[in-house]
This record gives sequence, C-alpha cells and structure tokens, in this order.
Amino acid sequence: MKIVLFIQLLILGPFVVYSGPDTLVSIHCKDASFAEFSLSIERQSGLHIYYKEDWVKDLRITMNEDLILPSVALSKALAGTELKISRWNDGYVVLHGSNLPESLPEYAFNEFRKSKKEAGAEKVTQSEERYLIGRNADFTSTLQIGKKSQAVPGKLATIKARITDGSSGEPVIGATMYIEELKNGSVSDLNGSLVMIIKPGTYHASFSFMGMQSKKHLLEVHSSGEFSVELERSVIQMKEVVVFGDQQMSMQRKDPGLEKLAAKSIREIPMLLGERDILKVSEMLPGIVTVGEGSSGLNVRGGNYDQNAFYLNGLPFTTLLICLASFLRSILISSRTFQYIKAMFL
Repeated sequence: MKIVLFIQLLILGPFVVYSGPDTLVSIHCKDASFAEFSLSIERQSGLHIYYKEDWVKDLRITMNEDLILPSVALSKALAGTELKISRWNDGYVVLHGSNLPESLPEYAFNEFRKSKKEAGAEKVTQSEERYLIGRNADFTSTLQIGKKSQAVPGKLATIKARITDGSSGEPVIGATMYIEELKNGSVSDLNGSLVMIIKPGTYHASFSFMGMQSKKHLLEVHSSGEFSVELERSVIQMKEVVVFGDQQMSMQRKDPGLEKLAAKSIREIPMLLGERDILKVSEMLPGIVTVGEGSSGLNVRGGNYDQNAFYLNGLPFTTLLICLASFLRSILISSRTFQYIKAMFL
C-alpha cells in the first residue's frame, strides 16, 4: 500500500484554522484506505467522520484535488457504492443506503378517515381500521352529541353517557368523565350512566376507571343527547412481594419461654436516669424482677439471681470474662517484660 500525501498537509497541517464544513481541503492520495482518507480530511477541516469499518474495509481511494469541500470529497470517494453521507453536528455520518432524517414527519391531529375515492380498490375492514386508529399517537376520536338543527343559542344541553366494559358489555360503576375545559366531571351510577349539563360547544373529555385503560374523546355538543363509551381492561404490574421470616425461630422445634427484645423497642422505652441497659429493660418482661434497688441482679420466674446464665453471641458470659482477663494478664506480663529488658540495657 502506497499513499502520497499533499506536502501542504504535512507542513501547514498543525497551523490550519478550523472553520467547519465550509473549509476547503486538498486531497492527494493513491490507493488509500477510507480510514486514511477520512483522517486527512479531519486534520485539515477539524470535522469528525463517523463510519462503520466493515462497510469501508474494501474501499480504496485515489484522488488529486486542490481546495475542495469535505462533503464533495466524501461524495466522490463513495461514488459507485451504496454508502451515503449525512451532515450531523460537528461532522459527517456514513450510512448504508439511507440518509439521516432532517426533520420529524408531519403529524395531523385528526381522526383517521379515508374517503372512498382515496381508498379505491383498497378497502379497509373494520378490524383493520380499529387497529390503525389504535396505533396513532394520542389518538382522540370525535363524538357528536345532539343535532345541529336542534341547537338553540344560549340554551344549556343535557348530555347522558353510558360507560360499559368492552369485553363483557356490563356497566362500569364509579367510572369518571372529566372535561378539561370546565375543570369538572361526573361519576357513573349503578347502571354505568352519568349526566352533565353544559353549554353547546367542543370539549376534551377523558374517561377512566381503576383497572381499565383511560380513553379520550372530543365531544361536539350541539344539543341534548346520549352517547356510550367502552373501556378496556388493563393489567397493573406490581413489584414482587418479599416476606421476611424470623431467622432465629426454628420451624422444626419450638422455643418455649423465649422472649425477644428488638433494638427499636429498647430505644422507644423512656429512661429516667442513666443510659439504656438491657438488664433494666428486661425487667419489663413478665416473670423477671430485680433483686433490689442499686443492684443489677435479676430473679427469673422465682429463681435466684445466681442461677441465671448470660450468653453473648452464643458464648457464656463467664467464659468471655475469663478470656478477657487472660488477655489483660498477657498484656500486663508483656509490659513488665519490656520494662525489665529496658532497665537491663539502660
């Protein structure tokens, strides 16, 4: 592989003032890979070229151009392939067979309707039409209530709605209809019916019920009239429920006479003087009494204070005291030995 780079790029490359996509670049290469070709453009223009290596691994470029736009140079390099370039932020993107969309598609906030002339031989069934309507983003259907011929200026209209379950056809009790413009609504009765008195006009209404999917409709009220709404059931996803049992309790054998004190309960017990003591707190349990004031002894269920056994982390408390005494004794012996050795040398 041989490549001849333009002398100006090697000498003046670090001193080029980057000005974006309008920067003129000079490309002089022979049988160069696309990576080397794009690197040469990036160094001269300051732009970034994004591409997938698998798409351009077999592409070889030979070009001799002075003062050419980066976009033109890339187009010439990709000519004859299915690759296309698109402008994106601070550089260009190489895509396979398509360009980046420059704008969002237009969206018409209207009901999905198709005239007979537009449909022609292609007819849409009712199930297909319901599917297409349901796929529209935030689709709002229009319900016309009353007749325009019966409209009387200044007269209020009484609208009656019946809300039913779409799967069973049974009335939905307690469903709500909320009208955004009026900031008001109504609730369905035992028959799934509700009534509201409003002025003729156009309103945005939402129908909802717990456990069912909410629906939005555009109400065109001309005069008094009735309409019906079907709500579909929805599934409410819940997080898992974890039940924690008492890890100290045995499921195979019982612990008769076992009393437990939680740290939370100990903190909530009021203390008159001093700090909270587990022995003082245990006196509040049934069958445990103190030996006397000023003493830490306990009598458990009629026993004597010297008949109690205390365990700490599964070990008898007396064993822990013996271990602690042995540990302190070893420290004391080590200290005396150190003092003796220190006196011999000094």
